[in-house]
Amino acid sequence: MVTNNSPLNKRIKDYLDHLFSGVGPSQQLFDLKEELATNLKEKTQDIMARGLDDEQAFKEAVASMGDLSGLVEDMRKLGQDT
Repeated sequence: MVTNNSPLNKRIKDYLDHLFSGVGPSQQLFDLKEELATNLKEKTQDIMARGLDDEQAFKEAVASMGDLSGLVEDMRKLGQDT
């Protein structure tokens, strides 16, 4: 995922790993998780720049992404098709 080992990057990786648990590994899943991690990191940092602490900023960034259950299901189906 994101290359450095900051607490924020670990938190994002853990969140995405949990979100997509049960989805078989694929290049599409790896690419999607990379993109989501980048977006979450940028959103969290933008929110922290407004003065929120890292915990609140992370929660707000996750909430701003909306419901990802459809995306998770699509990745699960894609994994079954390959």
